[in-house]
Amino acid sequence: MINSSLIKKCLLGVVCGLSIGILLSENRYPVKADTVEDYKNVLDISGNPTANFYSKNKKVSTNKYSSFSDQGAWHAYYLPKEGVSSTYGGFPGPMIIAEEYPVNLSHQISKLHNYQRKNE
Repeated sequence: MINSSLIKKCLLGVVCGLSIGILLSENRYPVKADTVEDYKNVLDISGNPTANFYSKNKKVSTNKYSSFSDQGAWHAYYLPKEGVSSTYGGFPGPMIIAEEYPVNLSHQISKLHNYQRKNE
């Protein structure tokens, strides 16, 4: 028969050893990210919405661009695509789910503008 006192002591030793090891360990892979440019863009959600929504590759029937939406949303937006200045200052889209297929409702639903007042 297994002694329950011995099992408790072994588990306590393992927990203490792991705790001490975690507390004394060094950070071997420090993250140096001082500016936005230091981060990689691993999720490219930029896009330039057009009528042609799907990729030109006939073998692949996926969307041309990936869009950003929250969980369960039926609409999504893109970030402005680099080099497409007409989308700067806003969020291109929205892309909606029309039954089962995505559809771009507009090139850009809203955009910030720099209006200057004339001297009165």
